[in-house]
Amino acid sequence: MKTIGRLLLYCLISFYAGSASAQVKQAAFKALPANIAFSPAIFQQIFNADDNSAIQLAFSDQFTFRGMVMSNRKPYPNLQTVVVKTDEFQNALLQFSKIIGPDQQVSYTGKIIPMHATDGYSLKKDEKQQYHLEKFELKNMLQDCSFN
Repeated sequence: MKTIGRLLLYCLISFYAGSASAQVKQAAFKALPANIAFSPAIFQQIFNADDNSAIQLAFSDQFTFRGMVMSNRKPYPNLQTVVVKTDEFQNALLQFSKIIGPDQQVSYTGKIIPMHATDGYSLKKDEKQQYHLEKFELKNMLQDCSFN
């Protein structure tokens, strides 16, 4: 009888520990479009922002990213990176970088990734050389490292 009781207790502990550690992740940007075209003036606003300052980036009528500039660094003359954290969209981080190539052409790269969500946005350039945000699913970007 003691063995059955111990086994039952072990099963209950395992069940509760497993359910507590398994977080149900949801899409942070579910209500937003798959592609968001925006004004290039956003780049100037981002890269001129000061550390620890509040910033509001209106990418579209439907999507405004409000947050605090965590860092705005220029580690090299041809590279500048800005990180902005928001309390919205499941505590998403926006990270954009400005790169100046050898031919002095400026290009941008970046992502908006929520801390505990299944989706995000990646900065892309189209065939007309216009930048837009393109939604992605994290499961398509991150490799599963679990061992079953």
